Amino acid sequence: MEALLSGRYDVNKTAVLITQTGGGCRASNYIGFIRRALKKAGMEQIPVISLSVQGLEKNSGFKYTLPMIMKGMQSIIYGDVFMRALYRVRPYELEPGSANALHEKWKAKCLESLTKKHVSSREFKKNIKGIVRDFDKLPIDETIKKPRVGIVGEILVKFLPLANNHLVEL
Repeated sequence: MEALLSGRYDVNKTAVLITQTGGGCRASNYIGFIRRALKKAGMEQIPVISLSVQGLEKNSGFKYTLPMIMKGMQSIIYGDVFMRALYRVRPYELEPGSANALHEKWKAKCLESLTKKHVSSREFKKNIKGIVRDFDKLPIDETIKKPRVGIVGEILVKFLPLANNHLVEL
């Protein structure tokens, strides 16, 4: 909602996409909440597209293409690699902020790659290897051992800093 209300996007040429598991998960209800929020904000013309293999929702006029699916899968893998690499080194970085800076550098490269017209598996593999290599090279203090902490629970609480009171930063 913050992005849609920012004025940076043409809300008449925008859609919202959400994945749905189709199970007894609370996240399966988010699509209704999103539609309600859009209506309350006067943006009910924005379609909410459900990405679900179970076909819970019909998305009139929206077709998935192979390049779109490939970019989506690459995005998911980039996110997983970033989370593992960043969370592994950030607590031990010798120069405060260096892990976040490295993440921002690679995030920009990955976004550039994902926004190109054609999907390049060669560029994707090169980026993944580069991310791992650069995070492995980041100077860290390996003499200390900090406790590992996991955030568990509902998906929104696990992954949205506003919903978990910025636990990862803490």
